[in-house]
Amino acid sequence: MTDSLTSLSDLLEISRDGVDFFEQASQCVDDKRLRALFSQLAKTKASLAENLSEEVTAKPGRKGKASGPVAEFQKTYASLSTSLRKADVTQIDQLEQTEDRLHSRFQELVMDRDQTFVVRVLAKQYLAKVDPLHREIRARKRSLS
Repeated sequence: MTDSLTSLSDLLEISRDGVDFFEQASQCVDDKRLRALFSQLAKTKASLAENLSEEVTAKPGRKGKASGPVAEFQKTYASLSTSLRKADVTQIDQLEQTEDRLHSRFQELVMDRDQTFVVRVLAKQYLAKVDPLHREIRARKRSLS
């Protein structure tokens, strides 16, 4: 298995974890704007995961204990989900940084010529959909400051 396929499989699993996190967050956060934003992020990530899963055959589902970047994202999502109800600026900042790291990985995927054209297009489409949502996270963070 190549490094790029491992990376694609990791991104798929991280996206699935993001769906779970944002669905839960949209149900528990008190802030109405964040609730709507988290719901939209969950939908966007769900669409991405569905489309990417058609392209990744090496890891069709979740298996065992995660490691590396997947484990890092899972740990961040888990720590945020325990205290997100009152969403303060620190938590939103941590969420923004986490999503920025994921965003960067998808930007790399778009440029990865070892990936299929379909995968690169899916990554580019995802970035186009999620960019306005990232700007909203930043705006919400500023308004909480």
